[in-house]
Amino acid sequence: MHGQVVHSRDGEVVNTYETKTVMFQCKEEIESAIRTLVDGINQLTKNSERE
Repeated sequence: MHGQVVHSRDGEVVNTYETKTVMFQCKEEIESAIRTLVDGINQLTKNSERE
């Protein structure tokens, strides 16, 4: 029974670590998406200034 408790604790630690990793990856993806969006807006602005 004691072994199960330790195992469950280890599982929680792993899950927390995985969650943080996933959140970090999402943050990276969101930041890169925002950059792409900003680049697109800048491109549109340049194009409309030309006309």
